[in-house]
Amino acid sequence: MPRHFSAATDTVIAASLCDPAAWRRGRVDYAVWLIDADDAPLRARLAMLRERLGDLWLPQRRAPHLTLHVCGFVAEHAVHDDDCPRAALAAQLAALQALAPPPFELTIGGLDSFDSAAFLAVDDAQRALPPLRAALDAVRPEIRFAPYVPHLTLGLYAQAWRKDEIRRRHAALPALPPLRLRVSSLRLAGYDARDPDSPLRTLVRLPLHERVEAGAASA
Repeated sequence: MPRHFSAATDTVIAASLCDPAAWRRGRVDYAVWLIDADDAPLRARLAMLRERLGDLWLPQRRAPHLTLHVCGFVAEHAVHDDDCPRAALAAQLAALQALAPPPFELTIGGLDSFDSAAFLAVDDAQRALPPLRAALDAVRPEIRFAPYVPHLTLGLYAQAWRKDEIRRRHAALPALPPLRLRVSSLRLAGYDARDPDSPLRTLVRLPLHERVEAGAASA
């Protein structure tokens, strides 16, 4: 059942795939740090949920992923508050490389929802995400208007459905056992902000490597 619905309204927010020109202010390239979540068990779960509930959501072309840090519009120099200079992106990459995080696991849980989008819950039992986000945030604070909740988006709502109807349809679904997601890389991705559902293209991929103890390395 949705745990992240606000109490402010009885309906969800209908999304639009039109060009958000007033927000873009002539800019095109938008960047985010993310974690890919496109493995076979998750694809099967997403396919089942879209078959059962897909009429609630707008079509989504993007591969499954978890947003780690929202960078903003890529720019040579920051003019607006949501511009992210290329030098800051390079510094964020250097900060992650210095942190040298090892691979880790996330647990993908059941169905949940914000007012604007349905998602699968993500549990970070190893507490791997906070140091990654802190390293990125130390370079340039994230563009965020609500507290960070790790999640895997299923879709934006196609119309202003009543929340009671969404709750009813969630309750009719079979139980969703937890799935393990092995994270072995991080990705800086960009998309065309003229199209809110444009594909994510890879700008940088950072592999994560197991840490080798000094004794083991010299053995």
